Amino acid sequence: VGVGDCIETIDVEATQISSLETVACTEPHQFEVYAVPRYDLAAYADDQVMFEIADQMCYDRFAGYVGVAFEESTLWYDYLIPTEESWNQDDRSVTCLLFALDAGNNIFPVSSSFRNSGR
Repeated sequence: VGVGDCIETIDVEATQISSLETVACTEPHQFEVYAVPRYDLAAYADDQVMFEIADQMCYDRFAGYVGVAFEESTLWYDYLIPTEESWNQDDRSVTCLLFALDAGNNIFPVSSSFRNSGR
């Protein structure tokens, strides 16, 4: 997947995801890819380090895509990181994902892009 791709849904309980189904952003979807940065590490680190680096990379790219700082936004972000196994197959990318929550903190579908939305 690439920047600007919209994803209908993701099994957020899954520990590994091998593929993502994209849909047009005008179709109902729960997630939008807003950045796909690469780790600049010589080797796979422990999970905590991998998560901390991914979180910072996604945070740093949030405002540039959405048009407003994360702290001022109504949107949330999460990320997918490589597994140690996929890392050994040259997977170095973090997939940064945007989503919206309803009043009950449930991810809800939208039918438009979050790019430059100022949300």
